[in-house]
Amino acid sequence: MPHAPCYLRFPSVRGDTLVFVADDDVWIAPSSGGTARRLSADRAPASHPKLSPDGTSIAYASRRDGKPEVFVVPADGGDVRRVTYLNDDSTRPIGWSDEGRVLFVSAAAEPFASRTWAYAVSTDGSGAARLPYGPVTALARGSGGAVVLGVNQSQHRGAAWKRYRGGTAAALWVDPDGSGEFRRFLRHLDGQLEDPVFVGDRVAFVSDHEGHGNVYSALPDGSDLRRHSDHTDFYARAAASDGRVVVYQCAGDLYRIDELTADSAPARVEISLGAPRSGRIRHPLRPADVLGPHAADHEGRASAVEARGEIHWLTHRMGPARLLGGGSGNRARLPRVVGTGEAAKVLFVTDADGEDALEVAPALGELPQVRRRLGAGQLGRVLDLAGSPDGTHAAAATHDGRVLLIGLGDGGIRTLSTSDRGDSSGLSFSPDSRFVAWSEPGPEPLRQIKVADVERGEVTDVTPLRFRDESPVFSLDGKHLAFLSARTFDPLYDTHVFDMSFATGARPYLVPLASATPSPFDAELAGRARPGHDAKGHDAKGTDRDGGADGHSGGGGDASAVTHGGDQPPEVHLDRQGLSERVVPFPVAAGRYSHMRPARGGFVWLSEPLEGVLGEGRAHLGAKPGRASLVRFDMETGRELHLVDSLDGFEVSGDGRTVVVRDANMLRALPADHRPDTAGPNGEAPTDVVDIDLSRLRLELM
Repeated sequence: MPHAPCYLRFPSVRGDTLVFVADDDVWIAPSSGGTARRLSADRAPASHPKLSPDGTSIAYASRRDGKPEVFVVPADGGDVRRVTYLNDDSTRPIGWSDEGRVLFVSAAAEPFASRTWAYAVSTDGSGAARLPYGPVTALARGSGGAVVLGVNQSQHRGAAWKRYRGGTAAALWVDPDGSGEFRRFLRHLDGQLEDPVFVGDRVAFVSDHEGHGNVYSALPDGSDLRRHSDHTDFYARAAASDGRVVVYQCAGDLYRIDELTADSAPARVEISLGAPRSGRIRHPLRPADVLGPHAADHEGRASAVEARGEIHWLTHRMGPARLLGGGSGNRARLPRVVGTGEAAKVLFVTDADGEDALEVAPALGELPQVRRRLGAGQLGRVLDLAGSPDGTHAAAATHDGRVLLIGLGDGGIRTLSTSDRGDSSGLSFSPDSRFVAWSEPGPEPLRQIKVADVERGEVTDVTPLRFRDESPVFSLDGKHLAFLSARTFDPLYDTHVFDMSFATGARPYLVPLASATPSPFDAELAGRARPGHDAKGHDAKGTDRDGGADGHSGGGGDASAVTHGGDQPPEVHLDRQGLSERVVPFPVAAGRYSHMRPARGGFVWLSEPLEGVLGEGRAHLGAKPGRASLVRFDMETGRELHLVDSLDGFEVSGDGRTVVVRDANMLRALPADHRPDTAGPNGEAPTDVVDIDLSRLRLELM
């Protein structure tokens, strides 16, 4: 049987009239099926329509003005009236009273969104009154004053938390004679009971106590339980009734049950939409609103940017954006850039073949013949990805705990490590592409740093499994491996109670890879410069601390820390013996750090603010939560520098000179070695700061 041309939801029935939601609007149709017409056009999501007892009006929830509010529209069309002004996400209609007042639930003025109360309000918005039932999520009235209440029913129904059996599972309470005394309805059923309605002398409802959500009914005393639907793939949801028939939704279709006999069966209601579907209209998107991860190229001149499942190559200063992958019904993600200049390539994960695969595309030029798709059906779900600087290998961390090495030339796949305790993360290649490092989980919350030889596949433990070690990266000169670790145990006394806590415990750490390499944090003796530098800060080749010969400005540190064009990368020497004993902390205070990256002459990382979860400690009411700052540590001077005070994320170019910062919905390219806080002579923005124009991306929602 063909399905409806749209996803139909939230049915409500009254005699020969049926209303429902499709395309985020309210529609009305004959209850037996047929052509529907649109009643609302709010250009905002609508939900939970409820027909009035006389069938002349429909109450529904709409986000037209922001948070969901209750609106009323005539069944024959006309002006829509707003009847609530509560500004609460839980507000939604649940029915009508016999007197023609709209019944709704809301958690307005309550401490928790789940604590909703039932209210009644006139259709002109006057006389709103709270009903005397306590916190409830559903309400239905029957003959003789009978009332059934639903509690703990979420807005998304039990289908959003299938087969939940905890203490907050949806339940029903019934007052069968209007006496005001309620008792638990069908307490013995081990499932979620929701969407209660009275049909004659029976109570119909949805329950998943037999595994899937289906429609059941019973007498108010809980006897004579009957099952009326038999869905074994998708849940029945949003049951409603006019006291004679029951309607509900399942998998985007609407169903109708005409009588609650033991042998009754639902029939699908055939609906056709009698107006153009607004959901089929192509809708342009603002790239800033759907911006995903990004990766900078080696020279810091362009970035591979993910936006709503598409990978684009975006130059920082000018020029058109190029679509590299995604779109046309498939999703691309996790962009990474390898190689330099004209040979630069972009790696990303694609599901174009149905399962995750690795795609390699040239960053420049139209060369479809050199695009390659590798590992389809062999990778599983890819959670993290890294590419070697020379463009020959990629490393992937998968959902099943594997760390894979993928040859970008032959497509060969090798398993470097497997963990049964969780997912590895923080993949990073050495500058010469000979080694790859990652953070591997142990018993929660412990993690350790591991490094593997790409050619031989030999895996070495850099740190023991004693702390939470994350975000490993190689220095650009190939001499050190740095990482973040929560291994500082310096408790703070609580302000209000006699207790202590470890509010800050992370620091960056560094390990010299070769046993002969001294710690860069060793004290200078008798005023002598550190090994490799004279007293003026020049290395043996006459290069200054900024990395440029004869005073040419650049990043800090050795000139060997960066490779240019065809220069050979520094060779990495790894002495495995005593590796973990060479770990030393950076001379910085403990804090909350994340996302460590190498930069020219040093390292950069995010410093997370320390603030309360409720926000009461902020400067004033309504102040926004604090955001992370970007910290640079200069290995030559041994000093910290805050490059950016507030940001959401960043990536560093391959040469370590440029940081591409994400600030809310903006991307900005900054120098990685100094804070660009000075303006030009006429007050213009600094010349070394580039606000990347995202409007060059063209995205459509179809």
